[in-house]
Amino acid sequence: MKDFFANDGAFMTYLKRIGLAIVFNFVYILTSVPILTIGISNVALFQVMMELVQDRKSESSYLMVYFSAFTDNFVKGLVWGILQVLVTVVAGFDLLFFVANVQKDATPINIASLILTILLIVALVSFFNTLYMTMMHYAGGFKEEFKNTIYIVKNNKKNILFGGLWTILCIGGVFASLLYRTFPWGIFSWMIIMVFGLNGLILAYIYNKIFSLYDEEDEEEVLETEEGLTK
Repeated sequence: MKDFFANDGAFMTYLKRIGLAIVFNFVYILTSVPILTIGISNVALFQVMMELVQDRKSESSYLMVYFSAFTDNFVKGLVWGILQVLVTVVAGFDLLFFVANVQKDATPINIASLILTILLIVALVSFFNTLYMTMMHYAGGFKEEFKNTIYIVKNNKKNILFGGLWTILCIGGVFASLLYRTFPWGIFSWMIIMVFGLNGLILAYIYNKIFSLYDEEDEEEVLETEEGLTK
């Protein structure tokens, strides 16, 4: 029990990570103020959270990691971020439109259109989560990033779907609580101080598990190649 509450124990480790998630939540918001830089900020935040999960850096250097990832992925992150903003705006308007239609007239076509729109939003969120995680984990151009993202999504549907749903519930829930401040939604409004950082932290755990599978496969392939050459 003493080890659990020790400075390097499980409890304190998770507490420190949540604390840093809150800190970088504000950093993320500041760097995302222009809106179009949201893609770059996502890559930078995911980079920090991944290194935090993997214990690869000291606490004092995480800020340097964030802005290093921000500058290194500026062009690609800007392009993907603009695309994300555009499709998010279109999907958001579609959602509001079909919700209004269902409220007025709950015909099978309107209900089916609403369901398809929700599924599309889940797919888009899952795609962009994977894209930004892939950008900070594997080097490559736009074409390689897109191919890697599709490959990882196809082969890890359950984990990536869980990550997409988590992002929607986490961020969407907080913004819903800010818009509708009545019970029970209002009780979640305080999470604005950590919502983006917490989302990034949970996603880092999910994608760290996914990437570790591919990293292990790469190591096995290298070992097999070396053994073959030796023979």
